[in-house]
Amino acid sequence: MPKPTPADPWQGFRPGSWQVRTDVENFIAANCEPYLGDDSDLTGPTERTQALWVQAQMLQQAARATARRSAGPGATPAGRFGADYLDRREELVYGLIDPLDVEQLPVGSDCRQLALYGSQRLRRLGMQSGAVETVEALAGCYGLDIGRPAATAQQAIQWTYLALLATRDPLFGQRRTVSGLDTFFDVYFQRDLGRGLLVEEEAQELVDDLMIKLRLPQPTLSELYLPLAAGVDPEGRPLVTRTDFRFVNTYYTLGPAAEPHLLVLWSAALSGAFRRFCGEVTIDTSSLRYAQSLPLPQTGLAQTFSPDALGATRAEQVENLGLWLDRQPDDLHLGINVFGREALVSTLTRPNKFAHLTVQLADGAVDLHSLSPLGRRQVLLQLLGSFER
Repeated sequence: MPKPTPADPWQGFRPGSWQVRTDVENFIAANCEPYLGDDSDLTGPTERTQALWVQAQMLQQAARATARRSAGPGATPAGRFGADYLDRREELVYGLIDPLDVEQLPVGSDCRQLALYGSQRLRRLGMQSGAVETVEALAGCYGLDIGRPAATAQQAIQWTYLALLATRDPLFGQRRTVSGLDTFFDVYFQRDLGRGLLVEEEAQELVDDLMIKLRLPQPTLSELYLPLAAGVDPEGRPLVTRTDFRFVNTYYTLGPAAEPHLLVLWSAALSGAFRRFCGEVTIDTSSLRYAQSLPLPQTGLAQTFSPDALGATRAEQVENLGLWLDRQPDDLHLGINVFGREALVSTLTRPNKFAHLTVQLADGAVDLHSLSPLGRRQVLLQLLGSFER
């Protein structure tokens, strides 16, 4: 049964200057609270999520095989959209586009503004007029009215995603870093959980659906970085939210992936529970990226460890990985692979069996299944050549 949508989109939020001027950061500062727990209450994938992810993977395979989402005959001109779905009845977050010329799309700024204020207010203020019109056109294809602020966590994610999808970064063709989604969405999640509109499994489903869409080969989302734990709490400590755990958990609910890059802003001051969880996910999936500051450093580094080199037990491995990250300079973005040498050799000889692996390189991550046989071999030989014992 559909859940009711509250009449007042801002009901339950703490007041602040964000109500009278466009200020997303003030909204977050007034309403976001640190999460002091651990990963014990995270949920696994639902059957619906698993089925939708299978369909998304089929689309990925088709895109690689036929390049159907690249510019060419039959593509949709920029600024003109048609509704496209993975599974209309099952999706929680809508939106797929295939513009002919991405550079003709309007430049977007803070995509969260649309969710917090709605397109009508942004239009009245004359803010991002071209971008707002374009996002409204895309929303209309799905029968969505984005004129009012988002009233639920689902709408906040949907509105924000459409704004991200239908606009381009001013530095199109380079890395696109979108900060603050974790803290922004967490405010909506906590409010909806508190008033009984969501349970934790449904919150994870929404994050999973967003990540499924961000993993698809869509032109405005290439080389996308999503920083986590980049905020600061009132005491000046890194702000870790429950939604940071939910984002990282997608590497378990959906499996490893190179993009979008989840970028953990690493610090010795992070909560011990979040440091441990990130270490565990890195050891299991080699999917997280790390940095110590924003903007994202231009220089990258990838390091490959064998599990034994990190420690004799799982706890030692996680602890030593965190200590290694603590010692790294702050002018790098870092990728970490944790593989046994035997696994890499096996991947060379039986590539189809291990094609699901995600591998960190100096300039970013790659999914082995997305590479040609020659490209896959070159990456694996590079890893073997720099193996850390």
